[in-house]
Amino acid sequence: MEIIASFHSDLQLAWPGGLGGQYIFWNDTAKVFELTESRRQFNALIGSPYATRATTNPTWSVPDAPSEMRIAVGDQTPVPMPRWQEPAGRLVNVVAHGIPIVIVGQIAPRDSVLATYRRVLAHLSDLYVERVAHADSVVGAAVGFGDTATDRMARWAELNLDEALVCNPDLGCGPVAGYGAAGPGNFRPGFAWYFGGDAAINSLALSSAGAFDLARQYLRFFAAYQRADGKITHEISQSAARVPWFTDYPFPYWHGDTTPFWVLAIGELFRASADTSFVRSLWPNVAKAYRWCVGTVGGDGCDTALSADARRRFPVARQSLEQRFWMPRAGRFAFAILNGDSLNDNLTVWPATAMSWHLFDEEHGEAMATQLARATIATDWGARTLASESPLYDPLHYNNGTVWPFVTGFLSLAEYRYHNPYAGRAQLDAIGRTFDVWGLGRNPEVFSGASFEPLETAVPQQFFSTAMFLTTLLRGAYGLDADAPHGALSLAPHLFDRPAIYAVNGVRIGAAKLDVSFDVSDTALSADARRRFPVARQSLEQRFWMPRAGRFA
Repeated sequence: MEIIASFHSDLQLAWPGGLGGQYIFWNDTAKVFELTESRRQFNALIGSPYATRATTNPTWSVPDAPSEMRIAVGDQTPVPMPRWQEPAGRLVNVVAHGIPIVIVGQIAPRDSVLATYRRVLAHLSDLYVERVAHADSVVGAAVGFGDTATDRMARWAELNLDEALVCNPDLGCGPVAGYGAAGPGNFRPGFAWYFGGDAAINSLALSSAGAFDLARQYLRFFAAYQRADGKITHEISQSAARVPWFTDYPFPYWHGDTTPFWVLAIGELFRASADTSFVRSLWPNVAKAYRWCVGTVGGDGCDTALSADARRRFPVARQSLEQRFWMPRAGRFAFAILNGDSLNDNLTVWPATAMSWHLFDEEHGEAMATQLARATIATDWGARTLASESPLYDPLHYNNGTVWPFVTGFLSLAEYRYHNPYAGRAQLDAIGRTFDVWGLGRNPEVFSGASFEPLETAVPQQFFSTAMFLTTLLRGAYGLDADAPHGALSLAPHLFDRPAIYAVNGVRIGAAKLDVSFDVSDTALSADARRRFPVARQSLEQRFWMPRAGRFA
């Protein structure tokens, strides 16, 4: 039997960088394809010691047809042709395992890359054991769940968010937004660039799940590329160090929401971890980012002044949000304020982001939660960005009607925050179903607004889709809110929609870990929290939500 491994050679920098003079050839002695470019500074090898033959082509070009490598498997003795009506392969018994195909690439001379290739081959089993041990450490350090199905999805989410961390030899180590095929040319491979907003939002899941080290790496990376005025970068190409990315292109600081999300994420990590040393190390960046957000770059840098300024602004901003966006006749919030102070009154999912932080009063929030639970927004596979009744609705338009698991998470969390656990659970389950439909443990970026089908352009592994499952499950359904600086854990579970016994193991409050369980019946809920090991201070604040007809015993 033969295994045919084929690929298209595409040794190229991510856009907008570029390489010229690429070519590929087969090195039969080393059993590798060698990919290189005109200056021979970038080199890559793809091969297998078990390869018997491969396609050849002129070394001055990259073929349009795929390059193929053939690997012999099992006994290569010719097998007699089967007789009439005899099944083919009757006499063949193939037993094979551990056949490696190794891919390496470096900004280094060919000889150095070949040495790396041989080193990888020589230590394959060690590398595999290390990878398994690392995965075990990731899932072992974060929270676990008593329910098997929930625990499986949570483990996948934890591993996915760990896989997002990518080290670029020029830029350092930071989280990319997703993985997908690059396509022809030197286009971005899915979302495998560094995105500040995605990192901040995804770090909320890490803080909730107790993966503090990874969350710190997520957030610290973007501090290194903060603009002088405090703005946090929206996106960084993998080729950013080889082109004038930060000066000649508009994309690095494109989004305004990245900066407040980054500041928010730093605060959430501190609440969960009480890591004062981390916050102190980034405090100049945080202060600059905050001042950019409020439009007062400069000042004396006094921490107490900044804190007082934030406390003064918050109730004013919250009141403005309520007064300026609320539409009394429609009984819901508008999408946007336009020039001239008129309102864009389209029903969209975006108010759910504010609701996730409980920024609306109870009456308006519950009314909005009811509106967002309607079938025009909430589908069986997630939340549409724009209601299907809008004349602007298009089920295939990225911003005007598609379903994002990321946004679905905000809707689910909003429904939980405003006491609609049935709608919240439906949207949480919708995210959960994406874990094993189009790839085991992978969560696609975006779906059609008309059917449970990813868009053709969707990235198959998008990390903000993954992260929102953990964030919503822990903060919404289980209602866990750690306040590590004060040694407290708040419990506000919304679990009456599905009576059962729920367990969350390894909930972190700073250095402490607790195992929390809820026993939910049709008429009662009890909670149990047990500390695994002692810390100096620890308290438990119970903030149980009850249905309107419920009461505390």
